[in-house]
Amino acid sequence: MRLLRAYSNLLTNHRKVILVAVLAFSLWTSIGFLRNQPERFAGIKAIQSRQTDIQEADSLYKELRTQFNLQRPEQIIVMTSPRSLNQVDVQAMRCAVTALENLPQVQQAFWVDTLPTLNVFGLANSSLPPDGASDASFEESKAKILKNPIAVGHLISEDGRVLLVPLQMDWLEVTSDEDVREEILSTARAAADQVSGHLVEFTATGDIPLFLDQMAAHRWNQHFFQAIGFGLVLILAIGIYRSLIPVLLVSSAPALAILWSLGIRRWLNEPDNPLSDAVLPVLVAIVGITDGIHLLAYIRTALDSGHPPRQAAASAVRHVGLACFLTSLTTAIGFASLMWADSELVRGFGRSCAIGVTMAFLSMVTVLPLMAGTRLARRLPESTERDLVETKLGFWTPWVEHWLKHRRLVSVLGILLTLTLSISLFYLTPDEKRSFGLPTRSPSFRALEQCDESVGGIELARVVIEWSDNEITAEGPPSDLVEIVQQVEQAISREPLLRHPLSINQILKALPSGEQSSNSLEMLNLLPSALRDSVYREDLRRTMVSVRFQDVGIAIYEPVFERLRTTFDQLQHQYSGIKIGLTGETVVRSRKIVQVVSDLQKSLVGAALIIFTLLAVVYRSWRIGLLAIVPNLLPIVATSSMLIFLGRSLDVSAACAFTVCLGIAVDDTIHFVSRFLQERERLGDTDEAIRVSYRRVGSALMITTLIMAVGFATVLMSEMPAQRIFGAMAVCTISTALLGDLIFLPALLAWFYRSERRPSELPLESNEAPSTS
Repeated sequence: MRLLRAYSNLLTNHRKVILVAVLAFSLWTSIGFLRNQPERFAGIKAIQSRQTDIQEADSLYKELRTQFNLQRPEQIIVMTSPRSLNQVDVQAMRCAVTALENLPQVQQAFWVDTLPTLNVFGLANSSLPPDGASDASFEESKAKILKNPIAVGHLISEDGRVLLVPLQMDWLEVTSDEDVREEILSTARAAADQVSGHLVEFTATGDIPLFLDQMAAHRWNQHFFQAIGFGLVLILAIGIYRSLIPVLLVSSAPALAILWSLGIRRWLNEPDNPLSDAVLPVLVAIVGITDGIHLLAYIRTALDSGHPPRQAAASAVRHVGLACFLTSLTTAIGFASLMWADSELVRGFGRSCAIGVTMAFLSMVTVLPLMAGTRLARRLPESTERDLVETKLGFWTPWVEHWLKHRRLVSVLGILLTLTLSISLFYLTPDEKRSFGLPTRSPSFRALEQCDESVGGIELARVVIEWSDNEITAEGPPSDLVEIVQQVEQAISREPLLRHPLSINQILKALPSGEQSSNSLEMLNLLPSALRDSVYREDLRRTMVSVRFQDVGIAIYEPVFERLRTTFDQLQHQYSGIKIGLTGETVVRSRKIVQVVSDLQKSLVGAALIIFTLLAVVYRSWRIGLLAIVPNLLPIVATSSMLIFLGRSLDVSAACAFTVCLGIAVDDTIHFVSRFLQERERLGDTDEAIRVSYRRVGSALMITTLIMAVGFATVLMSEMPAQRIFGAMAVCTISTALLGDLIFLPALLAWFYRSERRPSELPLESNEAPSTS
């Protein structure tokens, strides 16, 4: 309070100094906003960084990448045709792949036509006959390919309508985004079009195309939501006040706060963050304008009581400023708690939004009082007749009598409802999949879906079978190694979500019939070394089984992986000296995402404890802190129930939303409790203090809730599923918080609250406030 009093005096007595500081700070942030544009092509760095993080998180996967020369394709060209392998289409595909191989930025292109023919001599011949071959020769080769376990599900679909061409890029030849996608697709299409009558279509997916589409949507969202943030401030202010002066006063500070926030992010060299860019401008706009509504309402009351404009503005800072500070602090705590997450995406989102909330508060308690202390304020009382807050939302106020009359029943219902909905928290499971962060209408996302359907996905899990030194015989590996691999494959085949395993068994099955036994490991030494070493390393006493799975989320696959681990443990006990492990990029990422979500859940609990403790300390009443739990826990558990009802799991963005929404939900509680304590000190009666608080704050809470709901609802227009679910959760949380604060909180205060000290000891100085009764 002393700090707010000193600051209000500074606003009154040194206005020019404050004005110069605001202008200088705005200039500095404007320069920051115009500098430090993101580098042109950051895709390879982002992809390499992700792969490095995954390798460091799992030593087995890191070893496999070196030992088996695992090269994750940087992008995959998907060639589709409405007809199964056809000579004309194959000719067009061959022309397209040849053209791709001739591009300087393409280091390697591999497809079914370059798959070596397996025989005892290890000779590599084309899998398809040359152009112009007879129909009989082509059909014979086609039949062999569609029965080849090395090709089917890895390079070609079972029906022969979808073919994949994994590409590795030469990054020294890449100078722009267009080099790694637009030029590649246009080259393939132009080469294929030289063959008349073909029906082949070309799309791209994989790390690079998915990343570029994500960044394109991110850049669009960045500009779109910045415009939404600025426009939302103006539109909502006009809709609420319907008069130029209050619109100008309330909208200027949030608009300036958006500029400050974006400029500071650039000065701090914050990397591009899709979640921050969609949420930050909207968040700053709604936090700023909601605080502005409360400040302006107090200024109007002071002006009506005869206070001059500067004194009215200073008085608003002293009295409403504490509530605004607490709302900003609790919201910032929610965001700051995200900084302890393992994910840089989450940490960056927390940092950016904590900065945004801080800038919204500073702008609102500085810019609005400065403007309100001018001649503009003299026209404010004239505008109340057209004011939505003052004239249109008072219909809710008479209901307070019902809550007070049935205070015990309403309180018990609120507590029971909160406890019942809390059960949903135990049914939320961590989840993550690529499509959460991808624009659903992008070409690469549609190609990813096509790969999921036709070949079982582009993601791979790796099963590693290792034998000890004493299991090596004079002839080589254990005699029952093939049997062990077969049992591993049988365990995989029992899982319908896993498809197309690739192992030494599959390679042996692909050998020409009659040339050797299908269970002979000796024949592997006659195969091309690149193929053999991709699944079998006798020198390292390891063999590997790769299996494909779809992008349907780790919540679905984690039980599958757990069943496989259980089976592998049984096999290890059955065969002495054998170790079987499960790894792979997505398997490792699933463990990491579970840890990230777990950390976010802990941060939510920590933020809740800090917020409720802060309320108890600031208001010097542990009873207030405890009573605030029900109206603020209710929105969280209601949103959790909404996720369960919609069939959604707890991904990173949803976990972030819980933490963020807790900080926002408590804002209404703070404004109501602050007013209640002021009125109770002045009136000395709890019920009457609740009635007056309802009349003076209830309408403002309704309109601020409407503002926040509309603001976060704009995020539902995003192409990113993760951003849309964040917006939906925010709307649900904020709307439910209003019900908790206007129904259950008054009943709880009326039933349980008793003053724990003399009125003069309360921290809110209502003796300087104008009468509001």
